[in-house]
Amino acid sequence: MTDQQSGPGTGEPAADLQPLAFLETRDDGTAAVFLARIDDGDALYTLTVTTPSPREDPQQKERLRTFIDTMRAKFTLITLDSGPEPTGGDKPEPFDVSLGTLIEPALVTARTGTGPFGVMMTVLTTVEPDLTETDGGPAQPEVNFVGSVSPRHDHYYKARDRVDSATVWAVGGSGTARTAQPTVPPLPITVGGPQQNLGPAKWLIVHGTSLRTCTYYVNGRFK
Repeated sequence: MTDQQSGPGTGEPAADLQPLAFLETRDDGTAAVFLARIDDGDALYTLTVTTPSPREDPQQKERLRTFIDTMRAKFTLITLDSGPEPTGGDKPEPFDVSLGTLIEPALVTARTGTGPFGVMMTVLTTVEPDLTETDGGPAQPEVNFVGSVSPRHDHYYKARDRVDSATVWAVGGSGTARTAQPTVPPLPITVGGPQQNLGPAKWLIVHGTSLRTCTYYVNGRFK
C-alpha cells in the first residue's frame, strides 16, 4: 500500500526529537554495529544501526561518527491492532552492508498497560546520494560527502515482525522510499513534496538520488 499527503511545511517534528547515545558494540572490519537504549518511563526501547565498517580510515571514522551523532529520534509505546499483513510479494531483500545501513527499532520492555505493543518511531537522518543515478545523465565520479560512508547507499528499516505503516518526507536533497514489493515502484521524496505513506511491509527502504545527502524524516509504526 502507498499513499501521498501534502508536505509538512513548518510542521516538522524536529523540536520533539532527541539525540541518541549510541555505543559501538561491534566492528569486525566489514560491519560496524551501534546500539542506543531509550527509556521514556513507559517502556525501554533500542535502536540498532548496522553500517559499513570504516576500518582504520580516520576520515571514514569521522563521517560515520557524524552520521551517528546527528541522528535524532523519538519513541512512543503504542498498542497494536491486528491490521493487514504484508503481501506475499514483500520479501526481505538480501542486506548488503557494503551498500546499505540497517536501522532496527525494537521494544525491550513495556511497563504499563496490556499488549500487544509496538513502537512508534520518528527519526530524522540523512542518506548519501547514489552517484550512479543522475537524472538520466552520465554517472558522476565518486566523491566523498561529509556525513557519508559511501557514495551509493540505502537505509533499510526493519522491525522484528513488520512495519505496520510509515510516512517518509524529505527536508533536504531528494530521494525515494519503497517497500520490498517488486510490483510497487519507488516513491519520490523531495523538499516541499508530498509525504509518502507506505506499509504494511517487511522492509522500508530509503534511497538517496540527489547529488548531495538527502535529509529526511521517517514516522513509522514498528511491530
